[in-house]
Amino acid sequence: MKLLFRAGGKFWIGFLAWVLLIGFFSLSPKSLMPLPHGRDKVVHFLFYIPFGVFGFYHPRRSLRMALLIALFGANAGLLLELLQRRVPGRVCDGYDFLADALGISAGLICFGLWLWLHKRRLGWQARKS
Repeated sequence: MKLLFRAGGKFWIGFLAWVLLIGFFSLSPKSLMPLPHGRDKVVHFLFYIPFGVFGFYHPRRSLRMALLIALFGANAGLLLELLQRRVPGRVCDGYDFLADALGISAGLICFGLWLWLHKRRLGWQARKS
């Protein structure tokens, strides 16, 4: 509990809230979220992008931490897909896991590239002044 009140507490609260939200929607009966066939892959992709972004907001802010959090997201996606076998109206689909992994990768690549360009731009402006 002390961890939540340290400097990185906001990160952990946001991260755990996102994990619980994904877990709730992934393990809810299908009737709560009717989606046309194939559109659920888009939802999986979009819901897993934050796992790639959260790594860059970790208090230690390193590429290693970003990759560890992304790996956690991939494992969580796989576990939730496997648990869906036990939920009425849900099926375990390998393409859902693929969409999860692609979303995590997109979050890592896009946000990492954005941060790199932002830092480079700031460095360029500092040298220009």
